[in-house]
Amino acid sequence: MQPPPSVAGIRWRPGRADDADALTAVGAAADRVDVPGHPRTRDEAEQLLAVVDPSRAVLVGERAGRPVAFGARFRPGGGPVRLLGAVAPEVRERGVGRALLAALLESARVDEPGAEQATVRSVGGGGVAPLARRSGFAPAREFVTMRRDLALPVESAALPGGLRLAPFEAALDEPLRLVKNAVFRDHWQGLVDGPEEWRSRMLGPQLRRELSRIAVDADGAIAGFVLAWRVDQHPGRVHLPLVGTAAAHRGRGVARALLASMLAAAADAGLTEADLDVDATSPTGADRVYARAAFVEVSRATVWSRPLR
Repeated sequence: MQPPPSVAGIRWRPGRADDADALTAVGAAADRVDVPGHPRTRDEAEQLLAVVDPSRAVLVGERAGRPVAFGARFRPGGGPVRLLGAVAPEVRERGVGRALLAALLESARVDEPGAEQATVRSVGGGGVAPLARRSGFAPAREFVTMRRDLALPVESAALPGGLRLAPFEAALDEPLRLVKNAVFRDHWQGLVDGPEEWRSRMLGPQLRRELSRIAVDADGAIAGFVLAWRVDQHPGRVHLPLVGTAAAHRGRGVARALLASMLAAAADAGLTEADLDVDATSPTGADRVYARAAFVEVSRATVWSRPLR
């Protein structure tokens, strides 16, 4: 990736596989100003560095030997190119963000010739939102972060007839990938994960198989799923990155039953809260399912999009 011009005394270098601490430090400094109470975590930095080639897809800006900015791009599931980054407060208002975003967009055009769109994500009205608007991005979608107190009682719900819980063992990894790709095909920018991307992005060390829930039919075909991740920065929290129901089983209460089972197991394991992100205009009405399970909205994020070509 071609580095941006040096501004504010910043020297740019390619990312490295061991940059998780640098990305976390810059992100935390930016988030304290932009989204207080919602800092990015080291888990997120590690996951990013695991799914990209840092030397080609990540830039780190240093001043006096200390990281003060970073930018990265990745393209999960063959969808739009996602751009993310952060600029420490002490070097803002000097064109650092504009230069960094321009470099990311140019690298996306060169290295992702099949991509038509680029996206960035903002929480609330601050952070990257003003820069995105000035750089030709437009609001495309809203996502809601919802959280549940695991001390609240869980409303029990049984799986529909003909379905049963199956242990989430490695033998189900590939069948689950195929079902997940089919389930989310009708969602906004639904991603089609390949086998390697699926393993590194969704089934990495953050996965908690014992809390995840899989429903199968009499033939062993997957009817629904809830994946659970650990959150290192919040040991008492479980994150639900994926909740889905196969099309043939929608409307039967599969997701509600799987959520109830997972939430009860998480509470029994001593965890205190669960969270997830959901499309504010989900075609399946997922937000209503989560509200019924006592999840409440804690923040909203906007995805901004612009053409690359």
